[in-house]
Amino acid sequence: MSRAERAAASHVPQSTVKKGIARSGEAQIARALGGNRLSQTDAFDILVGRNAIEVKTIVDGGDKITIHPDSRHRKISWAKSNRYQPWTVVVVARGGKLAYFYKEGVGSFRLTAMTRTGLRWLKRIIVNGEAA
Repeated sequence: MSRAERAAASHVPQSTVKKGIARSGEAQIARALGGNRLSQTDAFDILVGRNAIEVKTIVDGGDKITIHPDSRHRKISWAKSNRYQPWTVVVVARGGKLAYFYKEGVGSFRLTAMTRTGLRWLKRIIVNGEAA
């Protein structure tokens, strides 16, 4: 299977309900970290201190998030020029339970390459700079 065929096969279309779940997850992360949510057109979803956080939500579908190359480049350039540390946080919202994963940097990741955490630890790691 070609890369394009794999991408098409794994694509999960958005819906109004899924977008609402994603926005709710962003709000929850922002509250837990004491950060500020940004608009949909900004490079990142949340700023807290000198940390820029991209939040992705998995409602259904696989265990991988994708940030397209052009978006990734824009985010990395913005973070570097504004002196922010970029992070990717994934909210997995399946079966009525929430799980949180994080990784320093920004990109396309499988959940197995990320660290699972809770909201308290997420704040300690990102905001307070404590080791996991």
